[in-house]
Amino acid sequence: MNHCHTKQEMELWQLRLDSRFPRVPMLRPDQVAEGLGCTPKTVHNLFAPDGRAGKPWVMGIEFNGRGAGSKTARRIPRENAILFWAASANYRPDDFLAMLMDVVDGLHAKERLLIQQRINELNRRSI
Repeated sequence: MNHCHTKQEMELWQLRLDSRFPRVPMLRPDQVAEGLGCTPKTVHNLFAPDGRAGKPWVMGIEFNGRGAGSKTARRIPRENAILFWAASANYRPDDFLAMLMDVVDGLHAKERLLIQQRINELNRRSI
């Protein structure tokens, strides 16, 4: 397997990661859940030891909240969330783009025009 990536491929990876996980050092379970496309409960379950190896699937930090009766809080380093996502994903970001291009190639010209207009609108908003 070739692990060398072009600058464009690396930029696609970065865009995909930034769209999934906020660029902060430590993420809350709900932020990780949103990035993974699952529920916060699933992230809590992934955080807990799995019983087989006695290690969590998602590594992070667990600490007690402030004050009496406070709940235990968990924070997951962004890198750990990304590692879990990368290990469990069945595609690479450049695969996603290639599949999207295949779909666009099969569209009628009028459909492509509508998509192009929408993309132009989104690009104007983000400038």
